[in-house]
Amino acid sequence: MLTRSFIHLQGVGRTTEARLWQRGARDWDAFLQIRDELGMAPGKVAYWGDCIEECQARLAGEDSRYFARTLAPRDQWRAYPEFQHRILYLDIETTGLDPERDRAAGPAAPVSMRASATCSSSPDTCSASG
Repeated sequence: MLTRSFIHLQGVGRTTEARLWQRGARDWDAFLQIRDELGMAPGKVAYWGDCIEECQARLAGEDSRYFARTLAPRDQWRAYPEFQHRILYLDIETTGLDPERDRAAGPAAPVSMRASATCSSSPDTCSASG
């Protein structure tokens, strides 16, 4: 889905993205092949072409952070198929305790309000710290 998305390019909204699809730019490769035939402002098309080439390089390098920055939160689901092997869903449940005032009962250390997780390419080797 990500390679069929144009919404993350500057100046492209839902309407323009749909127009690109209707004019035959179904994905990044098709856009690059037919960019001169799209009937859109040449300056914009040239700029988008440069951006798409950057996107292709970032995708080849598995740079998920690039797409996290360029896709609006509502559109980040589009990157799922390409990065599903690197996604970790973390469900944190809290009682809303104040970290300065509320402490764990007994001799336990104070509850940390920060957590991090790392994963290699295998889901079996994920680790978390908090």
